[in-house]
Amino acid sequence: MKNIIHRFIVFVILLSSIQCAVDNRTLFGDDIRHQLWLTHEGADMAITVEGNNLKKRFCILVHGGPGSSAQEFNTFTKPFSDVIERDYAMVYYDQRAAGISRGTVDPETETVAQHVDDLDQIIELLYLRYGEDISIALMGHSWGGYLTSAYLLDADRSAKVGVWVNIDGGIHRTNFLNDDMTRIMEIAEDQASQGIFPFEWNNLKAQAQQQLNSNVTKYTYETQDTPFRIVSNAEQLINKSGVLETITGSTFDAIFFDNYQPYIAAANDSRSGEIIQNDMFEFDSTVEALLPGVELPTLSIYGYWDVRTALQQGEYVFNTIATPEESKELIILEDSGHSPMVNEPTRLANTIVDWLDIHLP
Repeated sequence: MKNIIHRFIVFVILLSSIQCAVDNRTLFGDDIRHQLWLTHEGADMAITVEGNNLKKRFCILVHGGPGSSAQEFNTFTKPFSDVIERDYAMVYYDQRAAGISRGTVDPETETVAQHVDDLDQIIELLYLRYGEDISIALMGHSWGGYLTSAYLLDADRSAKVGVWVNIDGGIHRTNFLNDDMTRIMEIAEDQASQGIFPFEWNNLKAQAQQQLNSNVTKYTYETQDTPFRIVSNAEQLINKSGVLETITGSTFDAIFFDNYQPYIAAANDSRSGEIIQNDMFEFDSTVEALLPGVELPTLSIYGYWDVRTALQQGEYVFNTIATPEESKELIILEDSGHSPMVNEPTRLANTIVDWLDIHLP
């Protein structure tokens, strides 16, 4: 009887060892795909971790909007995301009330501080699941660039990540609208001088100049409408010029092979963003005060043709943060607009990977 009990105990121990080995291979491999959910302050946030995790290097993609989706990067822009996944584990998380995230979200939680806290919980979840020895790159696009910068303003939180990658981020909310007007004027002058839609560009240049002459020192949700209308018209004219190429994945593949849920994403996208956008303008004073204290290795990438968050915002980041010059860089992609992962996906991805290989421990 004792021998039977002894053998049973040994069997259980061996089975447990095998299970641990299986779990370890599942967590750390060169082709992982994990679906996680984080419930926090009324929001159920969807997280997909996918790519090469053998070196325990994670790249968190913080999407734009507010109201867009990180899952879109893992479905519609695979020529971009797949390149990074060869060497890094990409983390695609949809923010509260965005993408395919769910939950009963109180509109009052749509603040910069809440989004920063959500991101902090995502990072803590990664450390809890994958271990304290992982390395994390924080990569934000557009509003995601803004959100990641807001996260890094706190030194304790900044210490949790290794590098910052800012892609077309509008870091200072009021200044970025004025920078857009300046950039539109620059592009307009260049295009008109070449005889490319000169009437239309000169008209937009005059509108942008008039907006700058109004000397707005602080925008609001309501007063941003005029510069955004000018931005939209400029984007339409750039697209009409045919200078940008659009490279995306298949919608069929995204829905049927990657389980992207367009109806949930569309419903989330229709939620009001007034509270969060007004809060961003209020947060500008915090950015001004604390951004000079950021010391993290930083790569900023902006599209030459981006008039939604102009390259001047990249210059603002480069010139403001305290990061040593050898650990920060500003790159302008000549054939990209506001979404280089759509216009130059492979070049963007290779640029990021090359930089992370040097700066992410």
